[in-house]
Amino acid sequence: MRETHTGAIFSFGAQRSINSVHADSVPCKDVAKEIGSESEGFAMNHLEGRLRSLNRLRILKKVRVYSRQKDVTASRRSLVRYLLLDPELHTFSYELANLSEQLEVLASLLGCQTSALQRFADELEQDEVLRECIKDATRFRFESKRMPPLGRHVTTYALTRHIKPSRILELGVHHGLGSLVLLRALEMNLHEEQPGRLTSVDTNPANGWIARKYGSTFWEMYCDSSAEFFHKGSCWGKYDLVIVDTISDKETNLAELRGVQQVSHSSSIVVQSSLNSLFVDLAESRELPYVRLTDRPLGHWSRGRSWNVFRM
Repeated sequence: MRETHTGAIFSFGAQRSINSVHADSVPCKDVAKEIGSESEGFAMNHLEGRLRSLNRLRILKKVRVYSRQKDVTASRRSLVRYLLLDPELHTFSYELANLSEQLEVLASLLGCQTSALQRFADELEQDEVLRECIKDATRFRFESKRMPPLGRHVTTYALTRHIKPSRILELGVHHGLGSLVLLRALEMNLHEEQPGRLTSVDTNPANGWIARKYGSTFWEMYCDSSAEFFHKGSCWGKYDLVIVDTISDKETNLAELRGVQQVSHSSSIVVQSSLNSLFVDLAESRELPYVRLTDRPLGHWSRGRSWNVFRM
């Protein structure tokens, strides 16, 4: 395993409803109604979404978050800026100071030239259409930065553009910035006659709003836990790319591991947050090739996150 201290058709012209999905999929809002009729979880998720808009004012909470996750080199100025202006309490967004290193390590796993991935990263950085879409989606949404940096999503964009997956599974959505970037990559792939679809899974029906604002004919989102998603058999078929970004208990982590194995094939790529060590244990026991990418945030106070990328 190589390690680097770095960080992992959407129509922009017409707004489409997320309900334009396969007949065998279930629109997120319909699932949400079913959940709400059976438990208090649906109401709590909507309450959580409303509370997010007050994140900028939760000073004491921010102080605790900052003290736990700050980089040792973080300045007092960064603390003041975070306390007064930043709405994020977790899943921090930032630019990467070591993107080129990430791409180099990822290229070693994929067996390609770093320049091939860098070309796609440059493509995204210069995508003014995408940036305008993000600005429009985050307008008057106080739970998010006005223009959240793409950070680690640049790496997953380059990965998606390079391997051109026909099916992507995303576990964990949050605001939907990563989903939007994946959909943009799929749209660019379609221009090269390489169509693909994205299936996203999240427990909160209010999540994914950045991507949902515009919708896509090749995006479907399930409102469920990843464990329940796999248990219900919603994951028919195999996926070429699986992205696991959830914060779960050990039982759910084990269910995700089993589920990902079920829906992967011999050429699948799995991108997984290092919070779940079970994937690394599996890779090492089976001698599966993988690399670790560790974010080095640029101009941000946090230590950054680590990601594992596996060839199944």
